[in-house]
Order: sequence, then C-alpha cells, then structure tokens
Amino acid sequence: MAEPITSLASSDAGMPVVIDRVTVIGSLTKALDRLVAGQGGSVLIEGEAGIGKSLILEVAKQMAAWHGIPFLTASAEELDREFPLRTADLALASAGLRRERAAGPDGTWSPPAGDPVLAGVEAVLDRIDEIGAAGPLVFALDDLQWVDDASLLVLDRLSQAARQQPVLVLGAARPGSGPGRLAEVRRSLLRRSAELLYLDPLVSDDVAKMAALRVGGEPGPGLRRVLESTAGNPLFIRELVDALDRHGQLKAAAGAVDVAADPRHEPVVTSLEQVIAERISTLTSETVEVLRTAAVVGQEFGIPDLTAISGLDNPSLLGRLREALNAGILEEGTENTLRFRHGLIRDSLRASVPQAMRSILHATAASTLVAAGAPPERVGPHLLQISGPLPDWTAQWLAGAGSDLTYQTPAVAARLIETVLEQGVPDDRLWTGLTARLARSRFQEGEPLQAGETATRVLARTEDPDLAAEMAWLTAYARLRAADEDAVLAVLREAEQRWTVSPVWEVRLKSLRALAAATIGCRPDEGESLARQALSEATGLEDAFAAGHALLVLYLVVTDRGETEESLALLDQALGLVESDPACSDLRILLLGNRCRPLTDMNRTQEAAKGLELARSVAERTGSKRLRNIVMDMATMRYNEGSWDEALTDLLASIEDPDSFVPYENLAYGGGLAAMIHAYRGQSAAARRQLAEIDSLSGYVVPNDLVIPTQARAILAEQEQGPAAALAILEPTIEEDFQLPTTFWLETLPRVVRLARDTGRSEPVAKVRAILAAPDRGASNALIVATRLYCRALLDQDPEPGLEAARMLAESAIGLANCQADVAELLALTDRTRARQLLTEAVDRYEAMGAAPAAARAEARLRAVGIRLGARGARRRPATGWGALTPTEAEVAELVAEGLTNPEIAGRMFLSRRTVQTHVSHILAKLDVTTRTAVARAAAERHQD
Repeated sequence: MAEPITSLASSDAGMPVVIDRVTVIGSLTKALDRLVAGQGGSVLIEGEAGIGKSLILEVAKQMAAWHGIPFLTASAEELDREFPLRTADLALASAGLRRERAAGPDGTWSPPAGDPVLAGVEAVLDRIDEIGAAGPLVFALDDLQWVDDASLLVLDRLSQAARQQPVLVLGAARPGSGPGRLAEVRRSLLRRSAELLYLDPLVSDDVAKMAALRVGGEPGPGLRRVLESTAGNPLFIRELVDALDRHGQLKAAAGAVDVAADPRHEPVVTSLEQVIAERISTLTSETVEVLRTAAVVGQEFGIPDLTAISGLDNPSLLGRLREALNAGILEEGTENTLRFRHGLIRDSLRASVPQAMRSILHATAASTLVAAGAPPERVGPHLLQISGPLPDWTAQWLAGAGSDLTYQTPAVAARLIETVLEQGVPDDRLWTGLTARLARSRFQEGEPLQAGETATRVLARTEDPDLAAEMAWLTAYARLRAADEDAVLAVLREAEQRWTVSPVWEVRLKSLRALAAATIGCRPDEGESLARQALSEATGLEDAFAAGHALLVLYLVVTDRGETEESLALLDQALGLVESDPACSDLRILLLGNRCRPLTDMNRTQEAAKGLELARSVAERTGSKRLRNIVMDMATMRYNEGSWDEALTDLLASIEDPDSFVPYENLAYGGGLAAMIHAYRGQSAAARRQLAEIDSLSGYVVPNDLVIPTQARAILAEQEQGPAAALAILEPTIEEDFQLPTTFWLETLPRVVRLARDTGRSEPVAKVRAILAAPDRGASNALIVATRLYCRALLDQDPEPGLEAARMLAESAIGLANCQADVAELLALTDRTRARQLLTEAVDRYEAMGAAPAAARAEARLRAVGIRLGARGARRRPATGWGALTPTEAEVAELVAEGLTNPEIAGRMFLSRRTVQTHVSHILAKLDVTTRTAVARAAAERHQD
C-alpha cells in the first residue's frame, strides 16, 4: 500500500552532491592538481540560472581545502555593480584581508597621483601577492554578470599572472551576459587559454537520479513526466519536488516514489519562477514582508541591520527568520549573517517590491548603516539605488564620514554630490565645501576641464582664502590644459587681488603662472624669471610642491635651449625635493618620466631605463594616467637598445589597452614603432597591419606624429621596391616647412643621404646639408652630435667622422648597426680588414635583433666591393633555452629559481611588478616550461653544466 512521503532525504550536509558533472569536476580536479604542482590557470564556468554554477564553486572550495589551499571568493550582487572593487574587497575579506585604501590629504590639498580605482586594483593585487608568496591560492568570483568593472579588471590581471604563478582563477557567470567589461574580460581569458566549462541541463536519467536523492526512492513514471517540465535545471527539479511534497502529492510504494494523483488533473508548473513563487506563498505574510525587506538589503545580510531597517523587535524578527530558514528560503551565511539560498529566490522577492518602496528601503538601509558607523563602501551602494531625492542627512555625510569617497571612488562621489546639489543645499558653507569636493572628484577622474568649471562656481561664492586659492589653482590648471593663457592669467590675477591667500598657496599659484608663461605663452624668459622667484620662496616655506613645479619650469626652459646637462641637474634637484612627499606623487612621476630624455640624449640609456622602471612602478601603484606615456618611453628605450621583443610587448600593451581611451598620437607613434620593428625583421604583413591602423587616424594626428610610421613605410619600400621608392616616402620629412624634430634625426637623416647617394639624386643631399648647417641647438646632445658626424661621413665619403659617431652610439643598437654598416662600406677601398670587422659587428647586431633583411642588405653591399664574411653560423640569440633569455630575463630567472615572488623580484631589481610579470612570461615560453619550479630546475641544470 502506498504511503505519503513525510520528509525529503537530505543531501545538504558535508560535501555537496553533484549529479552528472563528472567532466566538470574532473577538469577542476586536474586544475587543482596542476596548481599544487606550481602551475596556475583560469577556468570559466557558464550556465543558465539555477544550473549549479555556485555548487561547482563550492565543490572547488572544498577540494582546495583538502589541499590546504587558500580560497578567496565572493558572490557579486547587482546592488554593488556600480561601486568599484566591491566584489574584489569581499573576496579579500573571505580570507580575513583588507586592502589599503586612499584617504583624504592630511594638510593642504594637492593633485592626486592618479586614478584611485586603478590604484585600488593594484592594492588588491598586492594583498593577493602577499598570500601567494606562501604557496598556491584560488581566487573565485561568482555571478560575474553583476561584478563591478574594477573587480573584473582584478580578475583579468590575475588571469595574466596565473600563467606564471600558482594562482587558479575561477569565474562563474550566466551565458550571454551582454557587452561591456565582462565580454571583454571573457574574450581576454579565453585568448589566454582559459578553460571554459559549460553546464548543460541534466539529461532525463540524471534528473531522475537527483529527484531520487530528494525523495529517497526511485521516481515513478508519473513523477518522471512531471519532472520533464524542469528542462533538466537542478534548482527547478529541487523546487518542484519540494512543492509536490509540501502539497502531499508524493507517495511511496515498492521502493519507488510517484505522484499521488493523476498529474493530468494537477496544475501544470511551467517555469522555475512559478515554482519559486509557490514556495514563497507557503510562508506567512509577515515573514514574506521581512524577506522582501531583506531582498532589497542584499543577498546576504546581518540580523542587527535587518532589525533596524524593518523596525521589528528581536523576538518577532527572529521568529520570522526561523520560518524562512525552515522553509529553505534562507541559509546561514558568513560571520553571523543570513543569506538567500539562491539568487533567483531573492530576485523574485525583490521584484515584488514596488520601485518607490525599494527606494524607501534603500534610504532606510543607508541611514541604518550610517548610524552604525559603517564605512562609505557599504553606505554608497544603497544611496545609488534611491530613485527619488536623497535623504536630508546625505549632504552632511558626504562632507564628513563619506568624504573619503572623493579619494576612493570619485565617480560615485561626483554622482552623489551632484544629486545633493541639485536638490539644494541651503547652508552656504556646506554648499561650497561639497562643490569643492565635486571639483576634486572630477580632477581625480582625469577630467580637469570639468573640474575647472566646477571650481569656478566655488570661486564665485567662497570667502575662504585658501579654498579659493585651491579652486583657482584647479581652474587655472584646467585652462592651461586647454592652452588658454588669457584665462589662466585672469584666474590667477583675481585670486591675487580678491583674497589674501596663505604664503604656500601664493607661491603655488606663482609657479603655475611661470608654467603658463614658459609653455603656452611661449615666453621662456618670463617663465624662467617667475620660476626662480617661486623656487626661492618655496624653498623658504619648505613647500616641495611649489618648488618642484618651479624646477619643472626651469627644466623645460633649459631643455628648449639645448642645455642637456643643466636640464638633468634641475630634474635631479626636483626629485630630491619631492621624492618622499606624498602630496607630490604625480609630480614625481612626471619628473621621473622626463628624466629619461636628457639621459638618453647623453647616451646614458641604462640609467635612463632604470629611472623609467621606477617611474612605471610608482605610476602602476598609484593608478597614474601617465603610465601609458611611460610605457611608450620604455618601448622607445628598448627599441634603441635592441631589445625588440620587449619593446613590442610594451608597445602592444600601451596601444591595445582596453581599460581606457588611447590618444591618437600614442596610437600613431606606438603603432609606427611596432611597424618599424616588423619592417626591419621583414615581417611585412604584420608591419602593414599596424600601418593600416594608423591610416585610419587620418585627420586626427599632426605630421610630426607620423614620422615614425613614415620610417616604417620607407624600410618596407626599400626591401620591396628599391631605394628610389623609399626616398620618395622620406623626402617630405626633410622639407624646410616640415621642421623635422631632432628626436628623429638619427633614424631619418643618414637614411636619406644613403638613399639619395644610391639613386644619384643631389636635391635631398642639399636639404640634409641645410638641416645640419642650421644654428647648433644640440651641442650637449650626444645623439644629435653623433647624427651630425654620421651624416658628415656619408656626405663627404669620409669614414673618420663615422667611426667617431659609432663610438658615441654604443648604447643605440640599431643606430650603431646602421652606422657600422655604412662606415664599413666607406672603408672598403682603404682598409678592408677594418671594413670586414665593422660589417661583422653590424651583422651580428642586426641578427641579434632579428633584422635579417638589414643584415642581408649590408652583406650584399660589401660583397659588391669584394668583401665577404664567409660561412658563419647563426649569430642571433636562439629562440628557446637558457641562451634565448635576454640579460634581464636571465637575472629574473635566477631570482625565480631562488624562490622569490614577483613583488620581491620587483623590489630587488627596481622594476614594476607588471614588468617582472612580463619577463617571467617570456622566460616560461623560452624555456618551454609552465611552472616556476621548472625554471628553478633549468637553472640548477645550467649551473651543473
């Protein structure tokens, strides 16, 4: 006789029961085994809502626990989507960690070093690196479709690191999550060979197995027919079976469980949403009301918070929560919290709350959190969800406890402040304070023009002299960026005449006036005079910010006069002042970036490279907008020294950055330099792809931005069509009205002379002579002097100036190789031994850089006059093995072998973490290994040999 089922079999304790996921679990097991062996990786788990993605992550967490591997994890919420790094912070918190956060200045405000959100990304990665130093770890984010963009960037960066560190990155998302950052990150991970695990619906037999676990017996034919409506969705299966049980519609007979009545006469369940609604309908209306409030608060919530928001006393609230727990709506969370058993249950409850009521609940939640002293990152998301006016207390909170939002999440701060100001702030002092914060937020976001416009509104109303001076500085700086000197001077004059500002602000404004005069005003003498006054006053006040800016102006003036050594001395003086002052972080990055120029001009390229690495490290750590230009400068440096693979890595990272807009001039220069490398190497298809991208910028760049792409086109033309075609491309760059910048002389002028000589044309030669005969503006610039000597050798057919130029170009690999090849040809008739020696050295350099066509051209030209190098083995660095490593890579590899982490290597070698990461990626590829342990073995074997 059939008996009714009174309780369902439990499978919730211990290890989760997973049906028909053998392949998926097997893939995760292998990934964890590789992780234990020292090899990281990335896995994406996708599938429809309710299919079991979170369960798979829970299985992974328990497997990691068996291995003793830290498991940093968080589930994203739609509520936090607009709040940067919220999900990543929760993942850190799961391991008891908290990142270092930006705070407001202790004293006088100064421009921030960079984007605080990007700085926060670096801070998260720093904390993860600290854990990773002790061994393997897993970083897992669930519900990627709700993850904020900054946390997705963390995931993306960790995926890059996972190719060389024992980090396993896991992400779970619904498919078809739409365009935007998630789609970009998904493509990025898959390009890096991330494993994609798609959870398909369960087949009928597995549906029956899952139902059997729930009901404690084999499903009968009637139950199987009812289960067909679930379409193999595990959550739907569970909810449907539970619903049948609640209504007494299950019966057990002869070891099987079936529906108690003919299912044809029962209501048909058509959707998961319907069966979830049915579960909720079994609760009392009072409990449902509490759950609706909780659903607005979040997926996971604390009971004290819910008590304050709901207005219920503890006994009443606890009774209703107990009912929800017993009904399987809620489950225990982390750290004395409760959470909804599934996001779809919460979604159903939240959707049942009218929008107006949601706004009220979010406002109540925000008020409760403020009263409890919660940090801004917990209050802010609720304020952003309020569709109507913000609570009256918001303005005071933004000016007080919430003020750090300006320095942590400026976009969120700006949005909230703008809303408050639109609502109206009757207190004049509070209005000016908030509007000033809005100006700072806009500046923090990298929008100086909007910051200046907002600061102007403050200037019209404030009576605070120092606030007025700060806003005048912001406004004038914005006008300076717009190259409007009249507006700059007008703002500064008003500040001087209307307010009696503090001596510190007075000298800061003076240094800004000096900068305007020397740059957009084109009055270097006036700028120099003002800068020297500002420097003297700032030194007396011990204000590094003003003194550093004054020295920057002096650097610009003397650089324009061609005084290379003096410009370096001024930069070093400025760096000595600002190095330890947090208020000068942005200025320090700017000075470090500029320092490479005089060092390069003086042929001190190794010193310049170290300075750029330091600048890059500081820029990465602070989220500086100057990072791209620094990386571009590093790529140029590596191009000049012949480290072309590393140059290409930097160039592509800079011009293909998905995180922000890339200026057109950077695209033209960076793409052109990459095209030059490909052209030198005979990789014409790759070069033409880069050049085609640059062609699309027509109308957005000036002629000077196209000098490097023009060089690449000329190299390709000479290889494919001959010297006349190459000369036709280059000749416009030496016209008098073009005014070729001296930074491009070495690449351009000697090549024009050689091509003109090969084609028998005198006009280009005359034009080069005219350029070289112009007033000497580079007497202390080693590269300009070397270029003059190099050209004189070609023009006069005299090898001696060329030999001197070669000595001066010792640190410019491609410049030296070109010079040696050309001088070898000049020596061919008078000193064949020396000519052969120079040719050998040139060909070795070309081959080391992969410039095979240039090496072949040099050999062919000397062969034409009877000089042959004879049979030679390949001189280029091998493509694989320890010998394939560059000197820097070899040094990094030795430190990896010693067991140092990337941050430790970065500190030891004064490199940025990302630079070390790039080196380690190259090392793994060249040694054909996948783990740092294997690098250590390779190093040990090399030392034994």
